[in-house]
Amino acid sequence: MTRLRKQRALLKKRKREMTRRGLKYIKELDAAEERERKEGEERACAAATTPSTVGFREVDLSALDDAFVPDFSETWPASSSTF
Repeated sequence: MTRLRKQRALLKKRKREMTRRGLKYIKELDAAEERERKEGEERACAAATTPSTVGFREVDLSALDDAFVPDFSETWPASSSTF
């Protein structure tokens, strides 16, 4: 008997949802819910694949002029004996 009450409650709930959405058939409700489920999955997938560095630009370091790169050979110790 409890199972029948649960089924009846579920059908009443779905009927209210159909009325709220202006749908006439339960198949229309099923299709709308499936469409919403797929859209939600697509949004979640898109959010997961979006890089976390949104707003930052990628910089090509090869475009920098050598004048801005320090020459460490002049200041770097020639041997490890100075450590």
